[in-house]
Amino acid sequence: MPDRVQEAFLHEKRRKEFEFQPLGSIAMVNSVNRHRAIYVVLPLAVAVILRLYPYFLYGVPWGTDAWPLIRNANELLLHSPTSLGGNPAFDSYNIYWPAVSLFGAAGSLIFGVPAISAMPITVPLVASLSTFFFFLIVERLTKSSLTACIASLFFTTAGFDAIFAASATKETFAYPLFMLAVLLLLMKTDAKILGIFAIVSLTLALSHHVTTVILLAIAAYAVVTNFILSLGGYGNVGKRWIFPLIVGTIFVTYTGLYAKIGWAILANGAPVSVYTFIPMIALYFISLTVSAYFSLARKVRSMLLEGVFIVGVSFALLFLSTQTSILPFAPVLPMLIAVLAVPYLVVGFFAVFGYKMMHDEMDKASFAFTSSWLGATLALLVYTIIGTPNGVFLIYRFFTFVYAPVAIFAALALVSLLAGRKMSFIVKRTALVAIVIGIFLASSYMSYASVVGKENLLAGHYAYTQSDFASAKIVSSTLPANSTLAADSMIGDLYTGYFQIAVNTNQGYSYLIGKDQLGTNPSEMLVTYSLMNTQGYDLNIYGLPIPTNWYASISNGASLLYDNGNEMIWN
Repeated sequence: MPDRVQEAFLHEKRRKEFEFQPLGSIAMVNSVNRHRAIYVVLPLAVAVILRLYPYFLYGVPWGTDAWPLIRNANELLLHSPTSLGGNPAFDSYNIYWPAVSLFGAAGSLIFGVPAISAMPITVPLVASLSTFFFFLIVERLTKSSLTACIASLFFTTAGFDAIFAASATKETFAYPLFMLAVLLLLMKTDAKILGIFAIVSLTLALSHHVTTVILLAIAAYAVVTNFILSLGGYGNVGKRWIFPLIVGTIFVTYTGLYAKIGWAILANGAPVSVYTFIPMIALYFISLTVSAYFSLARKVRSMLLEGVFIVGVSFALLFLSTQTSILPFAPVLPMLIAVLAVPYLVVGFFAVFGYKMMHDEMDKASFAFTSSWLGATLALLVYTIIGTPNGVFLIYRFFTFVYAPVAIFAALALVSLLAGRKMSFIVKRTALVAIVIGIFLASSYMSYASVVGKENLLAGHYAYTQSDFASAKIVSSTLPANSTLAADSMIGDLYTGYFQIAVNTNQGYSYLIGKDQLGTNPSEMLVTYSLMNTQGYDLNIYGLPIPTNWYASISNGASLLYDNGNEMIWN
């Protein structure tokens, strides 16, 4: 009998560790418990695996944007000490944000391996720390390790982040710095924290341009929202205005003294003036007004109808996009892409309820900060689409920053909704685990579809092989000086970014669709590869379809100079 009593007592204790307290205090799970280590390690381990396996699978760097950065690291090792910007040894753009290349060169020296072997491991590995810092952010905002774990799993398995962060790019290196800076925004404003924040902001400014702007937008947004809350009698701003002052001063100073040439290249020659930023400022203040209004409101009404409407419209647009092109530049989506988008819609659906729960049941400061994060990034996203040249092609770059606060709201809703007392402990735990695992697996499969399946619209062209690198190496040493090389963007990024071989991407497509004839000029060459047969000719961000008889058509007028079983070089 005592054994049964003890067993019942232990079962009730375990149940209460999972169970929430009454909703008056948002019913948070106790963060300080024996499960916290698992909650921290699990998403971090997933982050490391998803960001490292592409390189170990193919044995060459993953991603198109990594090549010039790795080359810059090589040149740093070869020529240091040397100047950076304006130095012909480096590329004319990326060197204005040299942190990742400096880090790669240092890693090469420390581990005694070439930068091309070190950076594809060290940079994504460091990028995985963004998941750890994100966990700490969520835990600090919600006072729940379980909520932080779920939000971190949603964040780290998101395909658009996992796919891109597996590459040794400026943005990949900037992610953990950004998350660390956001974490510091939640801490007390003493000299130590401000000093660390200044160092992190400076390193971020040297790492990536847009990520620094996003941090500045969030920091300023949060201060203004807190100021408005203080007028309503909720807390005070204190010295938090120093955070945006620090990052803003560093950003403006660094850009003015060094990186303005890089920004001019980024703007692609478009004129930049005060009037350029008026739409961005307007969108920013509209978003800020909405966020401040909800932050001050005592209660937010039930958002079931809004959630159902948003998800319903999203599903309708998603289905329509599989039947026709819904935008002039957008391709018709394969059914696989539509299916892989479903978990993000599900997360968005739960986030609608999490928004209300955090507003009604948690302290104003936590809600104000999370909504500021979401509002600031959404404002910048909309501005990028409507206010910048080719902005629609940069949408995927903002998903990571927007999805992070969405994941916080969604995780909070899941944990809170499943804590209702109308369900038994076993049912609640089973439902929570089933939903989280379902979203986790579906989100992770997007990375698999890109890396292994080489899906066209999921950056399948990031998957370089050793044969791609081998052919580029041969061409770099044998290509006659007066030759012109035509190839798609995937080949062009490797050949130009790493080997400094000029490539004409538009000309290659003209050859393949029969618009121009290859073989009439002995100095003209074309590079093709096997993936083109299924994924098309990569021009900009996805592959364009090519004729099924392209091989026969090219063969009739040109000769095959090189074939390694994957890549072919024609003349």
